[in-house]
Amino acid sequence: MESISLFILRLSFPLLLVLSNGVLSSAPGDTGGYCLSNSALPDYPQTVKRLMDSWSYGLLLGPGGVWSTIDADNDNKTWSPVPLETCRERVSISEPQNLPQDNWLITQYINKSIPSQYNNEPVTIFINISYILDASCASVNCIPNFQLLYHLSNASDSSLASHRPGYSLISNVSSVDDVTLHMKTFSFNLSPADTGFYIAIRDIGANITITRLFVYRLIGPAMQSGLTLFPETPAPTTDCINITGLCVANANTSTGSLPVLSLNINGSWSYDDVCMCIPGHELMLIEGTNQCQACAPSTYKSTLSNTVCTSCPPNSDSTVHGSSVCQCDSGFYRAPNDGPSMPCTGPPSAPVGILVNVTTSTYSLISWGTPASTGGRTDVYYDIYYYSTANATRVKANPQPLYATSYNFTGLSPLTTYLVTVSAENGVSNQSSSTQRSIFIAITTPEGVPMPVVGVKVLSGGQYVEWNVSSSAHGVITMYEVVFYADLSDPSRRGRYIPVPSDVTVYQVNITRDFPSSGQPVYVSVRAYTQVGPGDWSEPIVFSQTNSLAPTQKSPSSTTSIKIIATVTLSTTSGLATTSVSSSSQIPGTTDQSTTTPTATPTESGSNPVVSIVAVLGGAIGILLIVTLGAVGYFIFRKLRLKYMAKEETDHHVPLVKYEVVSGEEEENRVQINPLAEDS
Repeated sequence: MESISLFILRLSFPLLLVLSNGVLSSAPGDTGGYCLSNSALPDYPQTVKRLMDSWSYGLLLGPGGVWSTIDADNDNKTWSPVPLETCRERVSISEPQNLPQDNWLITQYINKSIPSQYNNEPVTIFINISYILDASCASVNCIPNFQLLYHLSNASDSSLASHRPGYSLISNVSSVDDVTLHMKTFSFNLSPADTGFYIAIRDIGANITITRLFVYRLIGPAMQSGLTLFPETPAPTTDCINITGLCVANANTSTGSLPVLSLNINGSWSYDDVCMCIPGHELMLIEGTNQCQACAPSTYKSTLSNTVCTSCPPNSDSTVHGSSVCQCDSGFYRAPNDGPSMPCTGPPSAPVGILVNVTTSTYSLISWGTPASTGGRTDVYYDIYYYSTANATRVKANPQPLYATSYNFTGLSPLTTYLVTVSAENGVSNQSSSTQRSIFIAITTPEGVPMPVVGVKVLSGGQYVEWNVSSSAHGVITMYEVVFYADLSDPSRRGRYIPVPSDVTVYQVNITRDFPSSGQPVYVSVRAYTQVGPGDWSEPIVFSQTNSLAPTQKSPSSTTSIKIIATVTLSTTSGLATTSVSSSSQIPGTTDQSTTTPTATPTESGSNPVVSIVAVLGGAIGILLIVTLGAVGYFIFRKLRLKYMAKEETDHHVPLVKYEVVSGEEEENRVQINPLAEDS
C-alpha cells in the first residue's frame, strides 16, 4: 500500500505552553548530531528537563541515524524516514494486506540525568508522542493502533537496540482514522537503581506517521527569586518535598539558618523569600538580578533587612565600605544601650551654683544647678562624694544615681568640716577621662550635744564619783550633771540631780542627801552639757546602803593629802615625865601619808628649867602660827574658787546651774558648790 504524505501541524503539546526561553540541556545518551540550535527549538517550561527530543536530530533512521528498526516478521516492511523539511524528521510505516505486522522503532539510550544527591529518589519519566493515523486505513485491511514500550538499562547497550525481549508495555495507543495530528503523553517510573532506558514503538498493522517523540522529566528549576537561590531538584513522584535553598552573597535569613523551600510534584516551588541583606549591605538591582551591595563610606545599615543604607548619625562616620555601624568621632561616645542609629554624645559639664541651704550639728542640705552642657544626652545624674577633717577617706554619699539637684546629709559629726564634691554624670561619662564635670563646697557643722560621758567609777569605798573628760565633746563642755536614782528601768532617771562645773570631774557623795530612799539600790549616771544641750547619760553604776560597793578603793586622782603635825614636850627636873601635844589637818577621804614625830627626851636631869620653858613656849607659838596661816590660806582658796566658778557660769550660760554658799539647814535643799568640801 502506497504511503500518503500528509502535512504536519506544528502544534505544541499542552505541557509545553508555559514559559519561554527555557534552559535546554541534552541527555548524556544523545550522541547524534544536532540539526537545530537550542534557540531554534520550541520553548520548554522551566519545570521540564529534556531527556530526548526527536526534533533535535537531523537524521533519525538510516546510516548515521540515532534510531534503529527491527523487521520482526521479515516481510521487508519497516519504519522509514519521511523527509518534509530540513530537520524535524518524521518516520512512518504503511502496511500491506498481510496481517499481523511486527515492526519495531527503537530510540537511542536515554539517561535520566539525575544529580548525584538525588540518586536515592525515584523519578517519573514522561513520554509525549505526536502521530497521525492514515485515513486510508478505513478502506484497507489495517489495525488503527500501535504499542509504546520501554526497557531499563544502567548503560548504553547496542544489543538492546535490536533485541525485543525485556521491553515492558507502557500503553496501547489507538486513534480514529483521520488526518488529525494527535498528541498523547504517557509516563512510567524509574527506581533509584535505574540510570537510563530505551523507548520502542511497535507497529502491529497500522498506517501511521510519528511526527515527534519527546521524553522528559519534571524538575524544580534552578532559579533566583528575590534573594533566594533555588537548586535544580527532581520533582517528587507522590507528594511535595522540602528542599534546602541558599541566599545570594551577603544575604541571610532572620534566624541565620538556610531557607527551606517546598517543591510540588509538578515542579513548582512554594516559598517565602526569607533571605535579606546582611548588615552593611543594601538591596540593589544589578544587571537584572537582586543583589546585596556593600554600603558606601559615610553610610551604614545595622539590620538584617532589605532597606537601603543611611547616612551616619551626628558625631560619627564610617570610612570603609560595608559598615554596619558608624564609629564615634574623638571625644564622643555611645552608651551600651545606645543603638547604632543614636548620635554619639559626650560627658556633661560641671554643675553650677552649689549652695549650702541648711546646716545643723548633724545635718546639712545642699543644692546646685544643672550643668550648662548635658553632652547631648537626657540621662544626666549626679554622684556625691565627701571626706572630713576627721577622716580623709573619700566616701560616696549616694549608692544609686541621683537625678535631683539637692542632697540631704544626715549623721554628720558636730564641729567637723566636710569637703563635698558633686559630679555630673551621664550614660557615656565613664568612657571619658575628662575631670571638668565636678564642683566643690565645704560644710562646717556647728557644735552639738556632747557624747556620753565615759570612764565613770566609784572611788574610796563609795565616797567619790569620778569620770573622764570626753575626747569627743562635739563642742565646749559647759558643765556636768550627776544623778542618783533608784529605778533602773526609768529612762528619765528621776532622782537627785547635781550640777558640777565643767573643769571638775569628781564628786563627793553624801549618802543622806544624794540617795533617794533607804533600803534600795541606788544608781548613779553622769552627763555633759554644751551650749546646745545635754548629751546622753553614761551607763549606770550601782551603790549600796553600805556605801562600799565600788570595786576600786582608792583616792581621787585629783586630791592632795595634807597633814600637819605639831608636837609639844614638857620635861620635869627629874626627867621622868613627858607630854606630847599634836595637831593635824587633812581633807576627808585622803590618805594619811605623814610619819610619826618622836617625842622629846630630856638630855640630862640637871637641865636648866628656864631654858626648857622658853623652848617649849617658842615651839608652841611656832606651831600655832603655822596652823593659823594654813587656815587663812585655805579660806582664801575657797573664796577665789567660788568667784571663778561664778564667772564660768556667766561666760558659758550654763542652764540650770546656780552657785551659792550654803551652810547649816539650807544645805539639804541647795546646790553644793564644792563637791570636795565636807558637809557643814
